[in-house]
Amino acid sequence: MSLSFIIFINHVKSIILLYLFFISLCLTLWIKLIIVFLKNFLSTLSTTKYIF
Repeated sequence: MSLSFIIFINHVKSIILLYLFFISLCLTLWIKLIIVFLKNFLSTLSTTKYIF
C-alpha cells in the first residue's frame, strides 16, 4: 500500500464518520421536535375536550 492511498482511506473514513455523526444529530433533533409537537398537540386536545 502506498502512503497516499492510506491517507486517502483515512480521509474517507473521517468524512463518513462526520456524515454519520451529522445524520444522528439531525435524527435526534427531529425526534425531540416531534415529541414536543405531539405533547403540545395532545395537551391542546385535552384542553379543548374540557371546553366542549
